[in-house]
Amino acid sequence: MRLICTSASEIRDRCYRNVGGAIRKLEQSALFSTNFLAAYTLLALYEVGQGLYPAAYLSVGSAARIFQMLGLHDRWRATQILPRPTRWIEIEERRRIWWAVVILDRYVNVGFRFRPLFISRLPPDEILPADDTSWDNGDLTINPLLVMTIEASTSVAPFARTCQAAHLLGLEAYTISHALLALVAMLHAESDSLESKPHLLFAARGLAYAALNTLWDVHSCIEPDNVETIGGNRGLRLDLQQHAINGYKKTIVDVSNLATELESYCSIDATAMVPLVALFCLYSAAGTYAWLFGEKGDEAHMAALVKLRGLLSTFVKSSMSLAPHEKMASPLSPMEIVDAGQPTEAVQGSSKVIRFRLREKSDEPHT
Repeated sequence: MRLICTSASEIRDRCYRNVGGAIRKLEQSALFSTNFLAAYTLLALYEVGQGLYPAAYLSVGSAARIFQMLGLHDRWRATQILPRPTRWIEIEERRRIWWAVVILDRYVNVGFRFRPLFISRLPPDEILPADDTSWDNGDLTINPLLVMTIEASTSVAPFARTCQAAHLLGLEAYTISHALLALVAMLHAESDSLESKPHLLFAARGLAYAALNTLWDVHSCIEPDNVETIGGNRGLRLDLQQHAINGYKKTIVDVSNLATELESYCSIDATAMVPLVALFCLYSAAGTYAWLFGEKGDEAHMAALVKLRGLLSTFVKSSMSLAPHEKMASPLSPMEIVDAGQPTEAVQGSSKVIRFRLREKSDEPHT
């Protein structure tokens, strides 16, 4: 917690090394506990937030494997290494840490495609975290299930909605587009009903849009080397492509609207922070706008791109220090902050990769 909350880079570097060393010693000594799991997850979150790749990618994977090794991914069938908790509050704490790892797993893989997730498909009866307010107050309350609550009338807390969005982010397929769209519609309605607190659903909405953008991007290209032809049925493949093309046109507009909400929220509260997991959908939408501008030359697409580029620069700079550590140039990093100038864009198959010149860079090509 101190590492994440520290602002001075010199102190933070020293704290980062100390935390990493302490976690490794505990791991080597097999001293596992709920606090150890929480510390490991917070370390992975810090590395993701600071863009420390590949360390972040490896830490998320290690955290997932430790959960699985301890049997906490399946409390009913897997052998439990840790003593079984006797209080609801500890059960809920472990559950919330587990879901945090699931969210990070989906997030670090969204820009690093066609690699297996650390945590594979979750069962439909997986239990979601309880209501956030009840958890904060230590009050016993119900826990909704993963799948039934996407369209059920049961009240679902913002963190649980984020968990649902992360789950769908790991299920890119034609059949889940309907579930994603239903979840997005529900998140819109719930965001409107929250009135003064719509920011509580920013993370869930960002992950849902990231899942849709990834789905549309993969399936908007008919080339067989990008997406395998389903059962050799070209007709089905064409239908899927048209579905994806229609989908991303609407999704990028929705993402632009979310970006406006984020901007408004930060302008009202100077201390407000944009959820890290909400940023990738902005980057992905910016790449789509750049691609569309290259295809059609529509100035409206360029205007939307410039706006998203500016907001990304502002949001990322406010959520992470640009020079707290030595950073490795890595394709894993979902965003690169670079100085005002015309965006450049490269298209390989259906994947749109965009570069933003927001600070002076070397003349070496980079996409």
